Amino acid sequence: MGTSTTKAHVGTGETGPNNLHLARKPVHAFRSRQPKEFVMRYTNPPPAPLIPPSGEFKTSLRLVTTVLTFAALLVLFIGGIATWLAPKPPFSVEKTLAGEWATSLLGGNPAVDQEEIETALQTLVDSLRGEGRVVTEIPIQAHYLDKPTINAMATLGGHIFVYRGIIEHCDSEDALA
Repeated sequence: MGTSTTKAHVGTGETGPNNLHLARKPVHAFRSRQPKEFVMRYTNPPPAPLIPPSGEFKTSLRLVTTVLTFAALLVLFIGGIATWLAPKPPFSVEKTLAGEWATSLLGGNPAVDQEEIETALQTLVDSLRGEGRVVTEIPIQAHYLDKPTINAMATLGGHIFVYRGIIEHCDSEDALA
């Protein structure tokens, strides 16, 4: 019997025992395995519980309660200290503290009739003092600020600042008082 050589035709046309692995499948062969319509389906995970089951809620609640309690105690402590400390300094210390601030607030260009207005305001303050509406031990000094702000304020040291806006807004001296 004769021997015959076999040719392996795997796609390359070469012969030999190792040529079987050289063959390549066409790309369209892989695509044929997928369905004609490929649709991705998404599902949402279940919603997380409002109260975590691991005890984090209790820990958070304890932390918030502790912080709020500490803040409340701090406010009460500061309020108590302020109430206790407020009447302690003498009036001379108040006057010294407020003196620099009063001069800086009054700084700038005074109004044309600044002295007349301050004299009228001082007369009004003295008349209120004579009626017993104001403490007589503290000397009060009235100041006029030529600004359109509708406001008046009293500071340490017996200084009362009255803005032009409040004077223009009031109908009478009684309304200003």
